[in-house]
Amino acid sequence: MEEENEYRKLVESLVLNNKIKYSDIPFHLRKGNLTLFYYAVRVARDSLQDAAQFVSVMEQFLLDIDEIEKQSDVNTRLRRRALDVMVGAEPIFTGIEVFEKFISQQDQLETSISQAIKNQTGKPLLLERKCNLNNNKKLCIEKEWLIHVEDWILCDKIRLSDVSQQIRITNHSLYLFAFRINRDKENVKRYVEDLRLLVDDLLAIQEEEIDSKKLLEEILWSGMYFGEGYFKGEELFDVFVYEQKKAKTSLFRHAGLPFPNRYAL
Repeated sequence: MEEENEYRKLVESLVLNNKIKYSDIPFHLRKGNLTLFYYAVRVARDSLQDAAQFVSVMEQFLLDIDEIEKQSDVNTRLRRRALDVMVGAEPIFTGIEVFEKFISQQDQLETSISQAIKNQTGKPLLLERKCNLNNNKKLCIEKEWLIHVEDWILCDKIRLSDVSQQIRITNHSLYLFAFRINRDKENVKRYVEDLRLLVDDLLAIQEEEIDSKKLLEEILWSGMYFGEGYFKGEELFDVFVYEQKKAKTSLFRHAGLPFPNRYAL
C-alpha cells in the first residue's frame, strides 16, 4: 500500500506540474482519483489560463462519467463536480471561443442532474452506499502504476528526474527506458544527465543493501556500454566515462567498457 501511495503521489505531481495531460492517465486510474481531475483543472485554469486545455480536461472527465454511468445510475456527485468547475471557470474563460462552444454544448448537464435527483427519491441511501463503494475500491496494484510510468518515460512525456528517487531505485526498468529514449533520439546531454542521476542514486543506497547496489551498478555499466555506439567521441559522454574509470579502476582493466552481464538497451 505504501508503494501504491508513492505512485499515486507521483502521478498527481506530474499532472500538477503539467508534465502529463489528464487524458494520458488510463481510465481505471482516473476514475478512482478526483484529485487528478482537480489538479488538471487547476493547471489549465489557474496556472496556464489555457481555455483549450481546460476544455480538453472537462471533455475527458465528462466522457469518464458517461463510462461510469453505463454500470449504474446517473452519478449526480460527479456531474455536480463537473458543473461546479465549469461555473468556476466562467470569470476566466468567458468570451473565449473554445470555452463558449463547449459551454453551449453542456446545456443539458444541469437538467440531467435535476432529473436524476428527482428519480432518486426514496432510494438515496442505496445510491450513496454504491457511490462510497466505488470510491473506496482499490485504485490499482503497484505493477499497473509502474507500467504507465514506464510508458510515459518511453514516450518522452516525462523525464527520469520527474520520478522520486525511491521509486527509481526500486524499479530499475525506469533507468533502462530513459536510456533507450535518449539514445534513440541521439540526445547526449539528456543521456549523460540520466547516467549522472543513476550515479547519485547509487550513492544514496545504504552499504548493507548490497544486492540493490550491484543491480544499479550493472545498469550503469550497461548504460555506458550501449551508449558508446552512439555517443563515443562526444565530450559530455567521454568525460563521464573518464570519471567512472577513475572512480572504479578495477572494472576497467582491459580496453573499452566491460560488457554488461544482464541488461541490454
